[in-house]
Amino acid sequence: MMFLEFFVWGTWYVTTGVYLRKSLDFTGSEIGWVYSCSGIAAIIMPFIIGRLADKYFPIERLMAVLHSIAGAALLMAAQTNDFAHFFPWILLNALAYQPTMSLAISMSFYHQKEGMGQFPRIRLWGTTGWIVGGIIVSVMGWENVSMPLTLSGYVSFALAAYCLTLPSAKPLGKNTGLRDVLQLVNNKALIYTLIAMVFIMVPASFYYSFVNPFLVEKGVNFPAAKMSYGQVSEIIILSVLPFIMKKLSWRKMITIGFFVWGARYLLFLLPNAQTEFHYNLALALHGIAFCFSALTAQIFVNHIARPEMKSTAQGAYSLVVMGIGSMLGNIIAGNVVDLASTPAGQIAWDYVWTFAGIFGISSAVIFFLTSAGRFNEHL
Repeated sequence: MMFLEFFVWGTWYVTTGVYLRKSLDFTGSEIGWVYSCSGIAAIIMPFIIGRLADKYFPIERLMAVLHSIAGAALLMAAQTNDFAHFFPWILLNALAYQPTMSLAISMSFYHQKEGMGQFPRIRLWGTTGWIVGGIIVSVMGWENVSMPLTLSGYVSFALAAYCLTLPSAKPLGKNTGLRDVLQLVNNKALIYTLIAMVFIMVPASFYYSFVNPFLVEKGVNFPAAKMSYGQVSEIIILSVLPFIMKKLSWRKMITIGFFVWGARYLLFLLPNAQTEFHYNLALALHGIAFCFSALTAQIFVNHIARPEMKSTAQGAYSLVVMGIGSMLGNIIAGNVVDLASTPAGQIAWDYVWTFAGIFGISSAVIFFLTSAGRFNEHL
């Protein structure tokens, strides 16, 4: 399930920025709005779907329906070539696909038997799926065509069918109500975690939307495959994350993740070398940035939620972080790229990466200074 869940997303999400800019001539702002669809969807859908999973429907059935809709939308998007028609289909895909990510996490926590340390070993298969998708796109030379969208659409249908074979995750919160929801969203630890994660979605948005176009413009060979260095490092970090969580506090892990999100972009400012070592290092640091921030935060959210409210809690995470945070981040990233672009379409990438780098490092410093004494427990 995890492999297919992230194969579907990884196959088109990172590389389509090149296709939109180079083949369809979308502006930076238009690309920003396309990538904001996941944020818009995360505001609307995951919390609602999470409540449905906690109260009414087994998770696997909800995922089957949603992936069918998401796949059909991708196939339709692949047939369009202008923003006015492309955007609605991608938005529909996001509305259907976005809640499946929190559902997949809830499914994993529902069935795991070995505590929080087991989840990273399950989640690494999602990263593997993302890597395989990116390698296929790169090897086939599909960065500038719509085939990644088409492939993801068909695999979405396969995933929908597979979800019906999963062990059932039946609702545990049939007796929960508005009071339980209010108790969850009033949790101070949850609120602080979500606000902190909103800030880091700004530099994260630059990675997903514009690193691939940057590498293509710099003449890097097989850019989609090389971006998988980040996912390879993610697998390595995931495999040792249970041990790390026993040694470091939540505060320290999040601070490190925030800092790396920013510091990695500063490597793109170094002069282009034939070895491209600094580019590859910046890509490889993705594993630390992602696992020490977003993934750790999701584990923490699951840790503080009651069993009958876990899908709702993950939906709240998606609403605030993947919704508000992602939408804000993508809009900022798109406009920064537009401001750094010449009338001829050339992008002053040094300005782009300086902004992203300083923002990420500043977020780490602010978080470290404001979180003292709040969350010192080990996960």
